[in-house]
Amino acid sequence: MNTLTVILVFFAIIVMCGAVIYALIKDRKAQKKEIQELNTSLQSARINIEQLSKYIDDVLKIKSEEKSISQKIKEAENDEEVHNIINDIIALNNNRVQND
Repeated sequence: MNTLTVILVFFAIIVMCGAVIYALIKDRKAQKKEIQELNTSLQSARINIEQLSKYIDDVLKIKSEEKSISQKIKEAENDEEVHNIINDIIALNNNRVQND
């Protein structure tokens, strides 16, 4: 082999290495962007789960209160007691709305 051929082979090898390095860097940037998008999506999912969990807790609390109120109404002996229970329900709902 003559010197010119050796230089051309080395140059071709350097160009190929450069192309591979460039492709790897480009792929790395794309992966980094995808990871950032996935992290954003994950954070959004966590927020949704927290909101759903709070909603479920609120629904369970309301169901519990509903059973308690239903029992009180059944046990009420006169209209005055029923009226007091209804006022308690209104106060409870107003309180719940103000806290939301």
